[in-house]
Amino acid sequence: MRKKIVVIFVVIAFEVISSYLYINIKLDLTKDTVEDYLVTEKGVAKKDIKVSKPVYDWIKAKGDKKWFVCVEIMGDQGTYYYYKDHQKNKVKLDYYILHGVEYSAREYEKIKGKTP
Repeated sequence: MRKKIVVIFVVIAFEVISSYLYINIKLDLTKDTVEDYLVTEKGVAKKDIKVSKPVYDWIKAKGDKKWFVCVEIMGDQGTYYYYKDHQKNKVKLDYYILHGVEYSAREYEKIKGKTP
């Protein structure tokens, strides 16, 4: 009886710890990928990235959009939300928030006059 309790406890502890590690590693990898994309593809200087916060949204989002990075860039009043599309192996802008208003990537192109 006592061995069963110990085994159950160890299994539960292993599941909790492995899930926690998986989420944190995936968030760090997504953050690094987005930062590399901004520096290499968009020409943003690393020092100009004011905020780069990885987020895991397990309730609302589906697929790759569960893992996104909130980015604020110096000199830009808006906040960008990027995710990595693993099927196409590309970083994509999900949406952009400016003065509390949310814009899709397509609307962002119209506002800024450039692709995200």
